[in-house]
Amino acid sequence: MKVIRNFYKEEYGVSTWLFPVALLSLFFGGIGEGALYASVAKEHFLKVIIGIVFSLPALTIYVLTYLNRPILAPRQFRFCLLCILSWYAFFAILAEVLCSIGYLPSEGPRFALRLLRITMHFGWLSFIPLGYGYIAIRRHELTKSWTSPD
Repeated sequence: MKVIRNFYKEEYGVSTWLFPVALLSLFFGGIGEGALYASVAKEHFLKVIIGIVFSLPALTIYVLTYLNRPILAPRQFRFCLLCILSWYAFFAILAEVLCSIGYLPSEGPRFALRLLRITMHFGWLSFIPLGYGYIAIRRHELTKSWTSPD
């Protein structure tokens, strides 16, 4: 019988259930952000580029956690988590500011714009598992460094 090891638990000190939850909310949040920003673009090519750019946080989580084994050291993985969180937060806050100024379409009579903003804010739920993962990996690094012989 083959024993499946949980390398994320051993290397990072965090369970793997966090990443699919974050991936799902970042995916839908990226759809909302991308569609909201793409509503300003006139050409189809620009809309595709905007969609690709706003799917990068979800794609990064997917690529980093796809394999059974971690591909980055814990410190680099924490840095990637921090970059993903700051990327999403920056563009979500920027979208809200641009909506309030009037550069992006804000809430109007169309239901679709409200739905886009709701799906964009659904991405904020990813901060719970990713923030917890960041803190758990940091704690695991500290306890590992204190217990490892030099």
